[in-house]
Amino acid sequence: MVHMPPVNSKVFYFPQGHTQHTLTRIPPTIFCRVATVKYLADPETDEVYAKIRLIPVVNSDYSFDDDVALGGNGPESNVVLHIFAKTLIHESDANNGGGFSIPRYCVETIFSRLDYSGDPHV
Repeated sequence: MVHMPPVNSKVFYFPQGHTQHTLTRIPPTIFCRVATVKYLADPETDEVYAKIRLIPVVNSDYSFDDDVALGGNGPESNVVLHIFAKTLIHESDANNGGGFSIPRYCVETIFSRLDYSGDPHV
């Protein structure tokens, strides 16, 4: 299951992969507001994806008090975010049949449990 940020919510953009060839120095995180979210599908493969337009927030005070992202209700929200990142450094990290390995504890905290009774496991 994926949670998409609603329009007008505040998010952090991590430009690391997009800025590796720039001449200017860009901060590691950019505080943004979600302007639009478009749900799309590739016409050839039916692979679904989202196109999210972000607008940098000029006064970056990092206040999420009026945000409704992920169903939150402002400061009283009990939403817990679980984040995992893996930098792919070696060719073998991404060239093993379309997947890559991540630690089990990350999988168990981020994804729902697998149903091992089905074939394939779901």
